[in-house]
Amino acid sequence: MNLQQKQSDKSPLPLPGLGFGTALWYLACPLEGWRYSIKPLSQADDSFIDESIQTACFIFRPKTARDLLETGNNLIIVPSRRQLRQGTSRQNIYQTLQNNSSLWGGLLTRNDSIFVWSGFSLDGSSPPASSVSEEADITVQKQNNVILWLYHNSFTLSQESDRTEVYRLYLTSRIQQTNAPPFGKKQMKYHLLDEIATDRFYPVHFTFFNPLSADALNYRPLYDTDQDSIGAAYALPGQLQNTQATWTEDTLFWRSLFVVFALICIGVWGFFAPAIACSPRNRS
Repeated sequence: MNLQQKQSDKSPLPLPGLGFGTALWYLACPLEGWRYSIKPLSQADDSFIDESIQTACFIFRPKTARDLLETGNNLIIVPSRRQLRQGTSRQNIYQTLQNNSSLWGGLLTRNDSIFVWSGFSLDGSSPPASSVSEEADITVQKQNNVILWLYHNSFTLSQESDRTEVYRLYLTSRIQQTNAPPFGKKQMKYHLLDEIATDRFYPVHFTFFNPLSADALNYRPLYDTDQDSIGAAYALPGQLQNTQATWTEDTLFWRSLFVVFALICIGVWGFFAPAIACSPRNRS
C-alpha cells in the first residue's frame, strides 16, 4: 500500500497542463468576441445608410478644411513671417513646413517665384497670382490622381530698400488618391474615409468633378468653408458583400495566427514539461 502511494506521488500531476489549456481557451474567447463585435451588418436599411453618409460628411469638413486652415494661419504663416523678418535661412522655413505631418505638400513663393517647397509638388494646382489678401482661401482641387484641399494665403514684407516683396503660401491635404502615377516608386492609395470604411458604417464614396452615379442609393452634398456645395457623399448598392468578405478574410487571418501561437506554446510546454516533472521538487 505504501509502495503504490509512493509511486503515485512521483507521477506528474495533470493540473499544470490543464491550466495551460484553460489559459489558451481564455485567450481565444476574447479574440472571437472582438472579431464578432466588429462584424459588419449583413443587411442595411435606409437609416443605417443615411447615418453612414452623415458621418462621412462630418469627417470631410472638420478633419480636413478646418485643420488645414488652422495649420496654415497659425502654424505656418505666423512663424514664417517672423523668420523672414529675422532674415532666417530657407532651411528653417522648410523645417516649419516639414514639421507639420498632416500636410500633403507645402509651397511658399516670393514674388511668384518658388522660395521653399516641401512634400507633394504643387505644379499646376496653384491658383494664378492675384491681388494680395491676408484672408485664407480653401478650395478643392484635382491634380493627376489626387483630389485635395488647397489652402492659399499671402502677405507682404517691406525691405530696407523700400521694396515690398509678396509671399504666397500654398498648402495641401489629401482627400483621396486612387493610385500612384506611372513613375511612382510604389503604389499608394488613400481615402479620407478609410478609418470608417469597414467596421460599423456602410461604405461611402465622394464625388467632386464627376456627375453623381445613377445607382446611388442616397447622397448628401459636401460643402466648403463658405458653405458652397462642391461635391457629394453617396452610397452604392451591394457594398456590404465586399465588407463581409473583407471581415471573413481578416477573421481567418487572426484565427490562423492564434493557432500558430497555440502550437508554439504547446511545443514549448511539451519540451519543458518532462523536465519539470522529473525535477527534484516533483520527486520529493
